[in-house]
Amino acid sequence: MRLGLRLLALAALASGCASSGAVLEKPQPTPAPAALAAASLPRRVLRRRAPKPQALPWRENCAFAVGERLTFAVRYFKVTAGYATLSVAGQTTQTGQACYHIVAEASTHPFFETFFKVRDRIESFIDARALVPWRYEKHLREGGFSADSFFTYDQLGHRLIDDRGHSVTMAAESQDVLSCFYLFRTLPGMQPGASAVIPVAADDKKTYEVLVKVLRREHAQVLAGGFDCLVIQPLLKFQSVFQQKGDVLIWISDDERRLPVKITSKIAIGSINIELQSADWVRP
Repeated sequence: MRLGLRLLALAALASGCASSGAVLEKPQPTPAPAALAAASLPRRVLRRRAPKPQALPWRENCAFAVGERLTFAVRYFKVTAGYATLSVAGQTTQTGQACYHIVAEASTHPFFETFFKVRDRIESFIDARALVPWRYEKHLREGGFSADSFFTYDQLGHRLIDDRGHSVTMAAESQDVLSCFYLFRTLPGMQPGASAVIPVAADDKKTYEVLVKVLRREHAQVLAGGFDCLVIQPLLKFQSVFQQKGDVLIWISDDERRLPVKITSKIAIGSINIELQSADWVRP
């Protein structure tokens, strides 16, 4: 199930910066007699102000809004093994910033729960203006295994901090494995031949880039109906060397919604196919 959720990890690199300058003190006119008494008071020590952190950019979002809910069937060898949902559950605040609360959940089909029950949930809190994450949570329930963790994304200090206080440096405006797809949905100019590079700080505290290529236009017929799509190929990039062989393809609707319609991924035996089953879309 986690593979199904992670296959939605797309984004693009966008940077924002702020400029600062020094203010020169102008010569003052001769003080009036009433001000001479004040001149005898101790002067305050002028200290250089610390530079302001870079401001996050504002990004236009015409793709999603609070209330959106997407449901997927996860198939293996043409058998539905489980389900996944992506939802914009609400709007909240993190570190003083207004954020979208994005939730991804995965569960096994009732037939397979006798053998191995899965209830996974990951959450991302995405800045409503800059579309970068401030917090990421992971709650896993797989068979007899369970784990909970959370990560803080210090977007101004460029640090990824885990729930034990350990931190690593990350690139400016890094995404998590869930938020990156929502950012990708908002990008303009995505058409065949276009590409985008995405900085990602993963929950294993590793940083990497994702190169996203738009390959072609194609019609896709899925459980939710027929869609005219763009076919996307994400490639993982480590130290300028591509480690993934391009075995993941994603179909997104070729309209303002940029809905994930279908995902295919080859694995050691066979392939996993994820199909959109229903979509409750809310216009921003």
